[in-house]
Amino acid sequence: MRLLASPSPLATLLFFTSGARLSHAMAAWFTDFGPQVILQNDTTGAIHYTTCNSDDQPTYSVDNVFKLVEYPPKKNTALTGSGYYDSQKTVASIYYLDKYDVVVNAVFNCNMTTGLFELDGNWVISGVAPLPLSPNSGLATVLLGNTEGYRIYYHDENMAINELAYKPGGDWRHKAVISQDPQYSSAIAAAFTGNENITVVTARDTENIAVTRYHADTTWRISTFPHPLQGNLITQDTSAENITINSTVQANFTLPSWNGKPRSMGISIDPKHTRSVWYIGEDKNLYQISNKNWTWSHQNSQAGDIWPVADSPNSPLAVVGDFNNGNLRIYYQVNGSIAEVKSENGEWAKWTTLPVPEPVKAELPAPPASPSISPIPTPDDETNMAGLSNGAKVGLGVGIALGVLLVIGLITACVVHRRKRKARASAPSFENGGVQVSAYEPIHSSSSVSPLHSSYGQPSPGSMAGYPVVANYDHYAAWEKQNYMGDVPPPNTAGLYQLDATGRPVELDSPRQVFEMSDQPYAHELPVVGVQYQHQVSQPTYDGNNKQQQQ
Repeated sequence: MRLLASPSPLATLLFFTSGARLSHAMAAWFTDFGPQVILQNDTTGAIHYTTCNSDDQPTYSVDNVFKLVEYPPKKNTALTGSGYYDSQKTVASIYYLDKYDVVVNAVFNCNMTTGLFELDGNWVISGVAPLPLSPNSGLATVLLGNTEGYRIYYHDENMAINELAYKPGGDWRHKAVISQDPQYSSAIAAAFTGNENITVVTARDTENIAVTRYHADTTWRISTFPHPLQGNLITQDTSAENITINSTVQANFTLPSWNGKPRSMGISIDPKHTRSVWYIGEDKNLYQISNKNWTWSHQNSQAGDIWPVADSPNSPLAVVGDFNNGNLRIYYQVNGSIAEVKSENGEWAKWTTLPVPEPVKAELPAPPASPSISPIPTPDDETNMAGLSNGAKVGLGVGIALGVLLVIGLITACVVHRRKRKARASAPSFENGGVQVSAYEPIHSSSSVSPLHSSYGQPSPGSMAGYPVVANYDHYAAWEKQNYMGDVPPPNTAGLYQLDATGRPVELDSPRQVFEMSDQPYAHELPVVGVQYQHQVSQPTYDGNNKQQQQ
């Protein structure tokens, strides 16, 4: 399994929401599945990424955001990352600074179906550092393989370059200060060709780039270009005051459009072990400085259709190279989109923009056709239909059948509606809210029908079928329970209407006549078992003419 990680402050920003500022926090790396690009939105602080299942052609959507709830990144953070493909999914390990300026690591697994990353873990890893980080620290990382693990490079509070190391099965540890020379800005990048050949490049000052390289003798050796350092051997043990530029040596070139403050830098190493440093200058153009035959020199620029002009001076960029096959990708912003500059086997191609991923198409059933009524076919129609396919004929038949059923349903609904209206018209009449009691027969206790009235004159729910909802009688009930005696009507009675009445309630107003039920010996309650009554009410008997006989 090939595990390549050429972290570098990467370049990529696309059409974010309006008003979003260009981010200086970017990173990219290669895996066996393809390139991966990440970047921060300076306005929201969210870290976005290209779809993790997009294979050799990355696709970018602003909807793809890392979910970092426990340790959210600070705005304008440094950002780097690396990853690998384990034959089933891609894995990303990203690094950033939080609001306390500590290094945070987050590991994500790719959902290869959706192309979205899912969080696997989130930790602070710089607690072992001897000195606090600079608030303006840059970040770079390399993944050395299954055995040696990860390396992180950052600036401490003195802008010296430090290294954190992690091996599988162990813990993060501070390995070394690899350069005590204070750097001019936070731009930093790293690449490797083996465990004993790691190169870290930084912006040393307004005229020079520093190269800090790890060697087999376990020393970090420091050099600069285009102007060299004073002395023959400068290492991690050399103090800052002893690291100076040799001004007596004439430089063979100058860094074009360089002011020492690029928003990011990149580094690549080809199969011939040629190291190249990349940056975008103050004039918005891409530049390449390469080391050939142990000498650094400026390389010729490509045409505008291969190396496009960036959107801003010192623009952030991302450079990621595959040492094994020489493939190279460079990303930065052009015309508001992410441009991909590509070289394969030393051959440059015309630049393109990262495409937006295809939306997931949901398979939804087609809506049913609206039923329609078709005329009865004539002989000519039947002749025309003879040429139709069996499927078409079946479709026509189904449409006609649905139309007929719809008509029948409409007719039935109209008939039922008219019958209900007729039934309401013939219902017992109510006058001024008073119930015509004489229209109803007494209800026996054995009947399953509930009484028409409650104890305070409110109609029972069973008697209200087919009539409008009426106002409740709570105010009347409370007034009656207090045995109010007087001519003043009860409070809060305005606007209360009973059933179909159109006037004010009249039960309590007097002097209108009130109809009451005649004294009836019928009980609406079930008899209480085991209770002896002192007065037994005799039940009336009736003759053949339904007249009550004397007892």
